[in-house]
Amino acid sequence: AKVDQAGLKKLGAAGVVVAGSGVQAIFGTKSDNLKTEMDEYIRNS
Repeated sequence: AKVDQAGLKKLGAAGVVVAGSGVQAIFGTKSDNLKTEMDEYIRNS
């Protein structure tokens, strides 16, 4: 998978883990806020 790790870090990720075809961006305490914003974006798209 092509992952823009630098881009994710610019968005505030503390780290990025790429394992096989999976990607995990680590945002720590910001995760709940980001989840809410993504849910709203998906609902309104």
